[in-house]
Amino acid sequence: MGNTAKIAMVVSDLDGTLILPGDRISDKFLDVRRQLDNAGILFTLATGRGWFNTRELARRLNVSLPVVVQSGALIIEPASGEIIASYCIPPAVSEVLWQFKAKACDAFLLDLDGIYNTEGVLHPEGIKLLNYLDKQCRIVSRHWTVPAKGTVKHLFVGDRAEILTVSCRVKAIYPEGRQILWPGTKGSGWYLEIFAPEATKAAAVGFIAGRLGIPMEQVMAFGDADNDRELITAVGWGCAVKDAPRELRRLARLVIPGPRADGVAKTLERVVFGKEEERRWKRLFSIFTPTRF
Repeated sequence: MGNTAKIAMVVSDLDGTLILPGDRISDKFLDVRRQLDNAGILFTLATGRGWFNTRELARRLNVSLPVVVQSGALIIEPASGEIIASYCIPPAVSEVLWQFKAKACDAFLLDLDGIYNTEGVLHPEGIKLLNYLDKQCRIVSRHWTVPAKGTVKHLFVGDRAEILTVSCRVKAIYPEGRQILWPGTKGSGWYLEIFAPEATKAAAVGFIAGRLGIPMEQVMAFGDADNDRELITAVGWGCAVKDAPRELRRLARLVIPGPRADGVAKTLERVVFGKEEERRWKRLFSIFTPTRF
């Protein structure tokens, strides 16, 4: 017998948690996704991606609930792409951050239109990011003025040592701001994201759950990174992927296999639908007590 009465909504991160390389979704998860609909259990996404790189996955996963993007800074209505709620950096603070320059870092500003703005890039990782963003990014002059309607985030890209220095200096400018630090591809650079303090996945999912009348205790969430920490601890069923940082795994109720082993799908089958799995992962990752690494 399943535990469907305990879980009313499921929320999943994407990269490192649910999807495979190339934005592939396993057939097993798609089958479980249909089972959630049949059981009347709601499903949505909470990701660090922007909406532009999330909307196709939301469509393929048949997500009708609002979607959380940019690590909680934006809540998007998937059918229209409309911003339902946003948690932005105040314009005065954003202007100071924009004028702040770091010698060995590239700086980007993401506005509410979903466009990144930069004066130019020099670091190899910054060049990769600019090429990846393509039409989502524009080069502006040094006299460009920060949009008054809101800044979703500031992003710095550079060598790790310089990024750590920037992080300390930004804390002095915007001590209440939320910072997320993560490595680039193959150690070629590091990223520092600065958000408003309210911009968390937990706050955004709480907003959605509140509108639906669902207690956070009846929400099951999956994640693998530091930007999932607040959400993992805020919901009744917080699940961390086994490759997540140690602290996140310690905070999670469940520690599960990664996307290559269909951890999200298997956990939903076991916890929500009460299906038994004979695979070895059950012995390695208890669904009652988090595994300690």
